[in-house]
Amino acid sequence: MIQKIENRITAFNQVAGPYKQISFHDAATAAEMEQLKTYFEIPVPADLVSFYSQLGSLKPYDDELFALSIDSAQSLIESINHQNKWYRCQSLGIVDYIKFCWINDRQELEEDNYLNKAQLHYLNSNYKCFGLYRTNWGFEEADYLYFDSNGNFGTVRYHQDNISDFLDHYLIPLTHKSLATETFEAIMLRIIDQLQEGLLANRRELGE
Repeated sequence: MIQKIENRITAFNQVAGPYKQISFHDAATAAEMEQLKTYFEIPVPADLVSFYSQLGSLKPYDDELFALSIDSAQSLIESINHQNKWYRCQSLGIVDYIKFCWINDRQELEEDNYLNKAQLHYLNSNYKCFGLYRTNWGFEEADYLYFDSNGNFGTVRYHQDNISDFLDHYLIPLTHKSLATETFEAIMLRIIDQLQEGLLANRRELGE
């Protein structure tokens, strides 16, 4: 499974060229993995554990367009323990993680703006994030990768100017039941295929 993902990313890099490549970094130590498991607070799917232990993390050369990022175990641990409140991830729960990716400055995701305390607690407790990918909206939008308490994977899309879509199609439904339906392998391959198709389509539009 991990080898298939690694091979697909290698193939993507050959198509993407040097300025859009995705690279592997920082394989997790056994101690880091055990600590990270405690921060996730729900069982971590075995395939994700294998990914962290063997490949570590994914970092794009350019993280703005057609890019996939998966945080390393070390960086997640450091973010949980960061002394600066703007750079501290309050938890790896789905809402806390998204806020963290916006330097904890998304008022619409604060308690009682659109979601109440019980809803936020449920979302953060049952869905855990570990990375994101971007297509052609740049830093205005990202799809965040998460897994649920049953070990299934999914994504939620958040655009900074469209909170209603985020709430109506993702967060509110997640307070009723999980929308995660994919395996780790399936979601990774789907995302990489999507990035490659989008990147190539964008190049054609630009006449490259």
